[in-house]
Amino acid sequence: MLRLFGMMMGLAAIPFALAPIGASGAGSAAAAASDGPVSCDIQITESAGGIRLQPTAFSVADLNGTYEFAVSKSGGGNSATISQGGPFTARAGRPEILSDSSFDARGSLTATLRIHWQGGTLSCEKRYPSA
Repeated sequence: MLRLFGMMMGLAAIPFALAPIGASGAGSAAAAASDGPVSCDIQITESAGGIRLQPTAFSVADLNGTYEFAVSKSGGGNSATISQGGPFTARAGRPEILSDSSFDARGSLTATLRIHWQGGTLSCEKRYPSA
């Protein structure tokens, strides 16, 4: 389900099965986007060990598509970018967590999610820490 297209040293992208959604996010609140019955968001949750990112798709009807998720991280004189993507299926009325990644909280990052389905493309972005 999760394909790693590229990963740089110093960052960890860890896939999990399903995790609860709705935890308080620590990134910018303007990340959610919608195109009619389809929406996307990137949940950012802080923990003692770092931050957790969960790109999420939501649709009012069953939806098949693909996604691209990119995270650019910088801090301490270093920078790296990872990209993940692949097919997904969102069930009507249920959020679909597309991946689950953890990073250390040092520095800053920008996460971008793009979802594609027959009839549309939608993007959302979130920054940490929020501006």
